[in-house]
Formats: sequence, C-alpha cells, structure tokens
Amino acid sequence: MRIILSLIVFGFSVALIVGLGQRIAPTPASIWHLDPADVSAPDAPQYVLLRGRLATQCPGSVANVSAEIDEIVRGDGGRLIAGSLVEGHMTYVLRARVFGYPDAISFRVRSVGDEAAVVEVFSRSPARAGLAHANAAQIDRWMSRLTS
Repeated sequence: MRIILSLIVFGFSVALIVGLGQRIAPTPASIWHLDPADVSAPDAPQYVLLRGRLATQCPGSVANVSAEIDEIVRGDGGRLIAGSLVEGHMTYVLRARVFGYPDAISFRVRSVGDEAAVVEVFSRSPARAGLAHANAAQIDRWMSRLTS
C-alpha cells in the first residue's frame, strides 16, 4: 500500500512540475513572431494556418483592421509580444484560463486595394497536443467578428 501511495504522490508531483513549467515558460518574441505567409505547416496537429484562399478578407485599411484585431485579441486576454499595428504584423500570446498553457498567434494584415485588407493567421499551441479544435474555434470566432 505504501508503494502505491508513493507512486501516486510521485506521479502527481511530476505532473505538477511539468504543468507549472508550461505555465511560467517564457514566450520570447524571437521564436514566436513569424509571418503566416512564410511558415511551413508544422508536423504537430495543434496549429491553425490561414493564408492564401483560407485568409480572411475584410473592409478597412491595414491600420484599422490591425486595430480591430488588437482589440479582439486583447479582449480575450491576449498580450502583444512583438510587431506593429501600423505594419500589420503582430504576434500575441494568449494563455489558457485554467492551466495557463501558451498559444502564440501571429497575424499579417495586407492591403488588397482601396479600403480592403486580407488577414493571414498562424496560431499554434506547442504545449497542448490535440487541442487544435479549440484554437480553430477561437480563430473562427475572431475572424467572423472582423467581417461582421
């Protein structure tokens, strides 16, 4: 019985340390700030990549659309870690509410004529394999807010 209890405590301790490490892990901009147009699709399933035909077109200038994205992402708890709204290339970190796992979301807003822009997105969750559906739902919600 003592061995079983010791194994349970040990397993819980390891899980706690790993979880805490993910929660407080730094998110350096040098690693996360990527242009969605330039990245290759990762091997891991926990990402969303919208570019080309999958990119979202919306009315407004690059600066205005970037400001809308900033308001939406910050409203959901995102923190800008790199980029510029004026340039239309921004990277945010959004942490899961319960465990604090990071999601890195890079946006590139490009002008496509008079008062229209295309939004490309690369969102990834390095610590949460298998939760790509949550990322995709969040990005879909944000893009629909931009186009409404």
